[in-house]
Amino acid sequence: MSFESNARKIQEIAAKLGVNPAWLDALINFETGGSYDPLKKGPTSTGAHGLIQIINSTARTDFGYPDSLSLVQDYPTFDEQMDGIVYPYLKKYMPFKTQQSLYMAVFYPAYRFVPPDREFPMDVQKANPGIKTPQDYINFVNRRIQQSTLHFPPATVLPLIIAAAGLWFLYKRFSR
Repeated sequence: MSFESNARKIQEIAAKLGVNPAWLDALINFETGGSYDPLKKGPTSTGAHGLIQIINSTARTDFGYPDSLSLVQDYPTFDEQMDGIVYPYLKKYMPFKTQQSLYMAVFYPAYRFVPPDREFPMDVQKANPGIKTPQDYINFVNRRIQQSTLHFPPATVLPLIIAAAGLWFLYKRFSR
């Protein structure tokens, strides 16, 4: 799987979810430790797997699988996981008006709309060293936007690029 095809798939799913593709990319980049490996096992968790590190209880309740490993093994490729796990899982939490609402849908859904400085319960903090609040998690994920090998134009720049291309086309067509 190439970076270009991963980027296309991220853009496709981000559009369906109504989110900035750079946010979705950063989230997947962070959750997979930069590998984009759909079979990735979480380093600090005994049961988190895949592009968005689905845990065993989520695999059971949301997907009807006995555990997260069985789930990701049935969706072993990047595209299959984006279509069969990432999109259906995130769709139930739409709309995403902020990075926090998207990122917390994966990390700790109950904190999607809390103040960003509210501390997570101690068991969540223990399992995720260095992450005490939603803002901590947001900061960790957002560092991945700059580190990503997949680059997406900012949402505000894309319309300008399209408009400039259209003007260039018109100029070339009618300046003959």
